[in-house]
Amino acid sequence: MEILTSKKNDITIIAINGSLDSSTARDFASVIEQCITNGELRFIIDASGLKFISSAGLSSFVAPAKKIQAQGGKLLFVAMNERIERIFKMAGFYNTIFRVCDSEETALKELG
Repeated sequence: MEILTSKKNDITIIAINGSLDSSTARDFASVIEQCITNGELRFIIDASGLKFISSAGLSSFVAPAKKIQAQGGKLLFVAMNERIERIFKMAGFYNTIFRVCDSEETALKELG
């Protein structure tokens, strides 16, 4: 798995490429926790390169999202492929626990 971070204005974009599972979830959690520690509270998770996600991978989003929301921030997902979208829906995460936007542009406007 590869995790790339970038910034647009005050918004942190985290792109995940590959699989997010029990062997890689800690890597993702470490990256987002460091961003939160640095005071970053508006996030876009770019899932366009996410090929597989396990329950451990899904879980790795929950604690950071709660922390972000508790501090008045927001975490949005963009560019999910059908397989990842289906997993999020089956887990009850799709547009319930996590907001999923159609595009990065839409997410940027929402985080505005």
